[in-house]
Amino acid sequence: MRRLSPGSGAGTSEEAAIASVCSGVGLTAATGMLDGKRATTHWGLAERFREKYPKVKWMPELMVTEDSGFYCGGGVHAALDLSLYLVEKFCGHDIAMQAPRPCSSTRPAHGRLASESYL
Repeated sequence: MRRLSPGSGAGTSEEAAIASVCSGVGLTAATGMLDGKRATTHWGLAERFREKYPKVKWMPELMVTEDSGFYCGGGVHAALDLSLYLVEKFCGHDIAMQAPRPCSSTRPAHGRLASESYL
């Protein structure tokens, strides 16, 4: 079995991306793959994760973080922010600006997406 990690290509010409949200970021941290990288999680778990995974650069004040192919969302609601950020990252700004229309009555503030307002 081949180990998957960002940059491994996952057997394709594209790099792999790993995303996790809320307490799931702790599972990613437990693999050691977040060591030395910026990551966010739910504020209520941040101190526990800082103690358990001290090599991770925890930034719970951010809703979304990106570092070397790892994408993290702070809490359950940040999963929406992270999803929109990934749409923008992989599909482009124009597509991402259309994505919130069917699932939200409001658009990102001033037409700004996660990459412009959270990181």
